[in-house]
Amino acid sequence: MRVLFFENSHASVHGLAYGFRDAGHQVMITGPLTEKNIPEMIKKYRPELMVVIGWGPELSITLQHVIRQCSQEAKVPLVYWAVDDPTFLEIWSLPLISRLQVDFVFSVSPACVATYRQAGFRASHMDFGYDQTFFFPEPTPSEPRHSIALVGHAFPHMYKHHTDQDRLMALHNLIRPLLYENIRIDFYGRDWDKMKPFFGLDIPQEWIHASLPSTEMKQVYCSSDIVISLLTWGTQIPQKIFEILGCGGFLLTQDTPEIRRLFRPGDDLLVSATAEETLRLVREYLARPEEERRRIRERGNLAVRSHTYRQRAEYMLRTLREHGILPDQKESPQHHGELLYYDAASIEPYETHIVSQGETLWEIAQRYMVSVEQLKKGNKLTSNMIFVGQPLKIPPAREDSFDGQQEVKMMLDKAARLFHLDPILLHGIAYAESSFGKNAGLSKAGAFGIMQLLTETAEELGIDRTNPWQNILGGAMYVKEMLKEFEGDIPKALGAYNWGVNNMKKAIAEQGNSWLSATPEETQQYVAKIMKYMDEAGECR
Repeated sequence: MRVLFFENSHASVHGLAYGFRDAGHQVMITGPLTEKNIPEMIKKYRPELMVVIGWGPELSITLQHVIRQCSQEAKVPLVYWAVDDPTFLEIWSLPLISRLQVDFVFSVSPACVATYRQAGFRASHMDFGYDQTFFFPEPTPSEPRHSIALVGHAFPHMYKHHTDQDRLMALHNLIRPLLYENIRIDFYGRDWDKMKPFFGLDIPQEWIHASLPSTEMKQVYCSSDIVISLLTWGTQIPQKIFEILGCGGFLLTQDTPEIRRLFRPGDDLLVSATAEETLRLVREYLARPEEERRRIRERGNLAVRSHTYRQRAEYMLRTLREHGILPDQKESPQHHGELLYYDAASIEPYETHIVSQGETLWEIAQRYMVSVEQLKKGNKLTSNMIFVGQPLKIPPAREDSFDGQQEVKMMLDKAARLFHLDPILLHGIAYAESSFGKNAGLSKAGAFGIMQLLTETAEELGIDRTNPWQNILGGAMYVKEMLKEFEGDIPKALGAYNWGVNNMKKAIAEQGNSWLSATPEETQQYVAKIMKYMDEAGECR
């Protein structure tokens, strides 16, 4: 079977597309999408199934309508895998599938399936998985590299506005007690040096390390006595859980019904619900003989072998056939599948950048005024992972880059400090409102400037909206007011910033948690664009 994945992010690396390949199918990953290349690749590739995974700002409303039209004209089933549930169920997934009119929805969160069905879509639960051809046990040194390790970013901006309570609880139950007992954890990821407000103490600098590429992640998973993984939501199991166990790593994570649904605590992994339990489990496990610890790791690896992406691909096809969306299988897939990337158009001349220690794609993109996606496309990268000494081709700067853009970002950072806001939030608003000032003229609604303030709003705040610095100050003040008005709920605050506070209150009163569906399409895209910007900025930084 020929399967087309509308995929333009790191989620495709060792993900579901690889599972279809391993199951013997021909797979194409689209990469960046345009109104022109969508019908072109469908016509050339002639897929029998099309899959959309997640949603980012690059998948604009216009492109969503193009995909739906092409799917209907080609009479090819269109499936959505909601990998961002439950975090962005209302903000992204429901509006997206309504525009795409997908034939089926799979969600990584069992709790979200009923919501999709109530909205009139056929839906089923499907967990993340792992690529067994990449994440597998490897020989470990006689002395482990670390006693306890954690691979992943800190995401301090998530907690400032109380958008991630499950993960915040995990920090207090899994990480904080170890830090207070001076039990070393080696952190691989960004911003752990900014977590004192949440822990009440600084993490020693020698415990904090740079982000790792996938190959080195595997080594940490294999060679550490214990690997800690923080669950963002208790209603789903993230891909990293499967990958750690797939490598034969020994896992410590939160105690949730979802974890217990697939694994046996104490046999396959460790789970903890309190700080006291974490200390007890860690001390007991580290005191066990090495042979006993090896057997526990083997049981964890055995338990995860039924959760590969090949098995997920086979489950998806089986489910679609049961619902009559795909015809019954007439012949077995070929033994070896194939995975291709759509090669779009001609390549323009590039400048070259050599990656230095500690640099990330996000920082390099900011330096050259290009997007992360442009860097990935120009260098045929399928993830955000880069390594020291790697040459990167730098594509021409975006059309929205201009001489004053860096100065605008510096003013946004300054305003964020003044009003105790997350700078990523202000950057996201400036990006969505005016492309950091490129489109800072008068809008159809009468808004003006970098963060697009209305005359009456500027007058109420007592600022001159024609002055860039005052415009940014006014925008930051207004964001602060909206966050206070909606008790720190960022999506609601953004909706009010774009659509008006009274309109937002009315939508919430009438629709409750489904308030976004009552907003204009422009506001839906606005909120999603900024939330995705914040999510990617936090991950890539």
